[in-house]
Amino acid sequence: MSETSDNARFVREFIRPAGLDRPATDVFVEAVERLGASPAPAPAATPLTSLGVRALLWPVALVAPFVLSSESEGGTATRGARGGGLAQALQVRRDRLSREIEKRQRWEEKRQRSLQRRRAAEGEERSRNEARRRQKLARTRERETRRAEQLKERAERLALDERHKNAQRAHRRREKSRHAWLKWRQALSRRIRSRLGLT
Repeated sequence: MSETSDNARFVREFIRPAGLDRPATDVFVEAVERLGASPAPAPAATPLTSLGVRALLWPVALVAPFVLSSESEGGTATRGARGGGLAQALQVRRDRLSREIEKRQRWEEKRQRSLQRRRAAEGEERSRNEARRRQKLARTRERETRRAEQLKERAERLALDERHKNAQRAHRRREKSRHAWLKWRQALSRRIRSRLGLT
């Protein structure tokens, strides 16, 4: 009875977590489709130190099986008989390892050169973009300066015109006042003469 309940719980929790009433095929297909639609993870870059450590440990990994097998078999005669074949196999493996290391070094040098060229191109592009941005900024500031100067000149002309108009209005008021005073003076002089019988 306990085994049956354990099996049922295992099926519910592990094999059919979406529910016993839902087909497992549909759940599996949806999971595969979600996985296919998700972006691929970026490949992890292998550091240069790891390549160096691998290169150093590779000869040890190649020699270890022969050393272990020779120790397990035992016997000086067996080791002597197999010594020549082991040395030849090690030499072949060393040559292959050397070629592989040289190949990896050439590939790394090529990758570094490509990376340097790409960085240089990106640096030149950034410099050109920065130069264009500065030129655009300089032209914008020049336009703003000219606009400010034009506004200043216009304001000065308007102020000058306003002062001129104010001066003209003040002059007209003074002339009007002077003419009114002269007219009043003449009228007063005529009245005085009329009363004195001088007219």
